[in-house]
Amino acid sequence: MLIPINRSLKIGFPLVMGLVVTISAAFAQTGLEKLEITVATPGHFPPHYSVEPSGLPGGFAIDVMNEIAKLANLDVTYRVEKNWPTSHDALRNGTVHVIPNMGITERRKKDFAFSSPVETFAVSYFVSSDSTRFREPQDLIGHKIGVVKVNVGYALLKDRKDVELVTYSDLPPALFGLLAGQVDAIAYPEPVTWKFARDAKVSDRLKVLSPPLIEIKRGLAVRKDNTELLARLDRAVVTFVESPEYMKIYHRWWGEPVPFWTVTRVAIAMGLALFLSIATVMVWRHFSLLRVNRRLEAAIGELRDTSAALQKSEENFRNLAEHIREVFWVGSPDWREVKYVSPAYEEIWGRPRQSLYDDPMSWAQSVHADDQPAMMKVIMERVENDTTVAIFPEYRIIRPDGSQRWIFARGFPVQDEDGNVVQIVGIAEDITERKLAEDNSRDLHAELAHVSRLSNLGEMAAGFAHELNQPLTAISNYAAGSIRRQQLGTFGPDDTAAAFELVAEQANRAGEIIRRIRKFVSKEGTETGPININASIIDAAALMRPDAEKNDVAFKLDLPEGLPKVAADTVEIQQVVINLARNGIEAIAVAESELRELAIRTEVLDATDVKVTVTDTGSGIPDHVSKRLFEPFFTTKEGGMGIGLLICQRIVQGHGGNLTIAPNGTNGTSISFTLPIAQAGE
Repeated sequence: MLIPINRSLKIGFPLVMGLVVTISAAFAQTGLEKLEITVATPGHFPPHYSVEPSGLPGGFAIDVMNEIAKLANLDVTYRVEKNWPTSHDALRNGTVHVIPNMGITERRKKDFAFSSPVETFAVSYFVSSDSTRFREPQDLIGHKIGVVKVNVGYALLKDRKDVELVTYSDLPPALFGLLAGQVDAIAYPEPVTWKFARDAKVSDRLKVLSPPLIEIKRGLAVRKDNTELLARLDRAVVTFVESPEYMKIYHRWWGEPVPFWTVTRVAIAMGLALFLSIATVMVWRHFSLLRVNRRLEAAIGELRDTSAALQKSEENFRNLAEHIREVFWVGSPDWREVKYVSPAYEEIWGRPRQSLYDDPMSWAQSVHADDQPAMMKVIMERVENDTTVAIFPEYRIIRPDGSQRWIFARGFPVQDEDGNVVQIVGIAEDITERKLAEDNSRDLHAELAHVSRLSNLGEMAAGFAHELNQPLTAISNYAAGSIRRQQLGTFGPDDTAAAFELVAEQANRAGEIIRRIRKFVSKEGTETGPININASIIDAAALMRPDAEKNDVAFKLDLPEGLPKVAADTVEIQQVVINLARNGIEAIAVAESELRELAIRTEVLDATDVKVTVTDTGSGIPDHVSKRLFEPFFTTKEGGMGIGLLICQRIVQGHGGNLTIAPNGTNGTSISFTLPIAQAGE
């Protein structure tokens, strides 16, 4: 596509034009005739090159080339090439005369001549921002590094044996390969990579390893035999990079530039350019044919190697997919076509793969009826927004033989260079054994918690016996007194009713004590649901009061009214409260403090949780003990099991809360735990 320069310069800059005219006039005095040239731009390579909606080329390189053309008295026509390789070919065969802002490398110097530099940039390693394995370049030894075939990163790394190179045709697929996990890092110029990443809104997913691989200069590339054009461009470049207009263009595309050019560097660059120009003219004819032959041989060899590597990669992929235990599948973005599914589908689903090719949604017919609504919701969300990863909820399938399997599946979008989703790939894993192990673990945890409650009950038995003895003694006394009065003839009908009321009252009191004990030691527990945390604490405190009174400990409850309900299991939460309260009572019992008080307080925390705090006035917990409180079977109590606090912690965490321990001022300990507030409908 050829685009005249005068169509791309419709917007003027009055302040700058004066300076440009002055410089142009200076060149005009040298007697330079206007020269028509064609300039190649390698398609979309922002911010150096881009094609605007109008079809005109734009970018940093275009703005720089336009200004240099004015200074060198050049009439420029732009030719938009597909990419870097086609741009290089166009310059080699003479279709174009210049490629602006090409990286100056030793490899490219063999093919082209370059003007003095117009920019310096760093070629660095980019890795995923969440990677913790790679902190410096040497950490990449033995790992996969992505490079672009015609970029300097490939030239710098192609001979290294300690890394595995993965080549790409351009930056977008290389960057996608990094984000998709195909490679561990990519080696590419920093400014271009950051610009592309910002435009693609993935810059937060990248980080750079220091130091850089190399620092490269960019210049205007011409054929080595075009020495007259090179001389014109070089004089214009040297003048332009020192001008205010260059700084404005650089600032427009990159921000404030780091000064690079000095008089000394310009002089050295001009001297080197002059030397290279003279040397190139002298040796070009002798080596040109040999160089072309080598390039052809290398290109044929690379094509052969690439074809073999592609075939090997396909074989490796098929071998992997055919032998993994998980189901690997490839489908269309709308989920209506299955392009490939691995043999594991037949083993896990118990259905032939052909049935899935014939009816891509036939797998969903195996999903358990209770799990189908959640599954279809995820699929519909992915169809509407197909650029996100689909994480399916764990679901059950019913095999043709009636057996049941648990499945965990994920789907990942695959995008082309333009960001369009072209297919979905996914993995489905049979997690039946894991689910069975989780069920067994829950059963063991429940059994351990039940053992802990029985242990607590045994330790509190004396207190329960004392408290239960009080209503039983009262019943006995009322009955004996009534019998004596009846024998004496002083027991009337009204006295009989009153006596029975007193006996019934004490019997109910004894029954309430037994009810609380039976509920606490119940093996099954209760269902998790919205509960009144204050009521549960009051019931737990009633079980603890005999133990507290026995040890002369004052029991204080600070339970504000109107607390929201929490999502919890009543028995398990009472077990936590009793465990923490008993620990506090035991700590106070052996302490020498005059203040002997145990307090339980509840409060709302951040409008999302209810916080329960158990505070004692004991002697506190030594540092060497506090570090081991949650270790299994660690205890400082004679005859203790060492599982109480561990069970409390796991119960709280199982409810979605946290348990913390802190000193209570100068003496004693405060243990707090949080429980999530029950949501509407729970």
